Amino acid sequence: MQKLAKRVLGLEDVILSWVISRGLRPQIKANVIVQKGEINSVADTLVLAKLAESAGLGEDDDPAGVMNQLMDEVRKCSNSQRV
Repeated sequence: MQKLAKRVLGLEDVILSWVISRGLRPQIKANVIVQKGEINSVADTLVLAKLAESAGLGEDDDPAGVMNQLMDEVRKCSNSQRV
């Protein structure tokens, strides 16, 4: 995508960074936006997105699924302690 965007004449890095961030998964995008002060170039946007992805953000886009999984684990732990 970055290569294609570079073909557009007069496209500024700010606009390119915005376009790239629009295509990110919600959790990764949120992490990149939070660190907006550290973004000075497209490369910075890509580095922050890669760091967020490597940290495991965006793996499960369904927050309800994550919450259900956590609740199941809590129930298992509480049931095992009762026995």
